[in-house]
Amino acid sequence: AAIWWGDDPDVTFTPPGHSYYFTSLAIEQEQPELIKCAETYAKVGMAVADAFIKCWEWKYHFFTERANTFVPKYIDQEWESFWPDPPFPAFPSGHAIQAATAATVLEDSFGKEFKFTDKAHEGRERDEIRDTDFVNREFNSFWEAAQETADSRFYGGIHIPHDNQVGLKEGKKVAQNVLNLNWKVKK
Repeated sequence: AAIWWGDDPDVTFTPPGHSYYFTSLAIEQEQPELIKCAETYAKVGMAVADAFIKCWEWKYHFFTERANTFVPKYIDQEWESFWPDPPFPAFPSGHAIQAATAATVLEDSFGKEFKFTDKAHEGRERDEIRDTDFVNREFNSFWEAAQETADSRFYGGIHIPHDNQVGLKEGKKVAQNVLNLNWKVKK
């Protein structure tokens, strides 16, 4: 799962791009009225943007090291992470916080049990270095996809569980702030 969620802008879209892709999938599947489409994109966009603002604020407030720094020094000198370390602090996971915000908004718009297929990498060539094929992923909910997004950062060796758990928790809060805005048109 780590490679699926790499969301490396040199190869695919960014992490928020993956969330906007899920928004498009839900809209295409449900075919809601135009106003709901616009409102959903606005909510996802605002929530994800706010999530990254808070994420970067916290990253440089707490300034935590990554597993790839700690593990070889104190636990196993031979250990290497699946992904190379990004050049910024670890806590919280940006993938986790933005995936949680998008999942929370999308669940509010389309329900908690929303089955969909992530075909983001369909047709992508096999990654020979990591011996991995890109197989479409099935999800029973947006939150299931958000959890897998967060877990992928642990599997990739660039986050510890705490980075992801807090990212998911705080992402829900950020999304709830956006959902609590007055979205009804007054007549």
